[in-house]
Amino acid sequence: MIERNLAEGDTGSDVRTLQVFLNSHGFVITSSGLGSPGKETEYFGSMTKGAVIRFQEAYSGDILAPVGLAAGTGYVGPSTRKKILELISIKPTSGPALPPEKSSAFPPTRNLSLGAEGEDVRELQRFLNKNGFLVSASGAGSPGNETSLFGQRTKDAVIAFQNAFAEDILIPAGLSDGTGFVGPSTRKVIERALLDAATQ
Repeated sequence: MIERNLAEGDTGSDVRTLQVFLNSHGFVITSSGLGSPGKETEYFGSMTKGAVIRFQEAYSGDILAPVGLAAGTGYVGPSTRKKILELISIKPTSGPALPPEKSSAFPPTRNLSLGAEGEDVRELQRFLNKNGFLVSASGAGSPGNETSLFGQRTKDAVIAFQNAFAEDILIPAGLSDGTGFVGPSTRKVIERALLDAATQ
């Protein structure tokens, strides 16, 4: 667990814990090499700081707003550590909840992209939100307020998901960054994630 404040330049096992948390919740430090999923390190470098900033801004209402900040700092202080602990503590209940909520609209049987509408878009948003790739921290698209419209925030969340699973989605297609287009390879990884959740 992370029991101290952390900042760029720090080292220790708690830095590795932080990197594992960020990578597993959609705030990927890097898609390959040191710091990537499965290759987390004990060094808090600039890429870790960048991932922390993305995390802080995704949960700005809980982390930044209470201390009067509008943008993430990359400094893992009390409010950031509190949110990490909160998300770690609720993860076991959110994971197994996926299979019972699986509907005929999900996983999607069609390609989805910006502007698409339908119940499968709503289910896609639910899947992204439950697995740490937040569509929105509040309002439309946020957990419990998913919509049937594939907007820019849904696209951004899909990109984060694709980058997290780059080896399965992007690299085979010769891509280095997510596109936000939910095509066959992305749908296949989503389906695999649902099956894994169902067998846990």
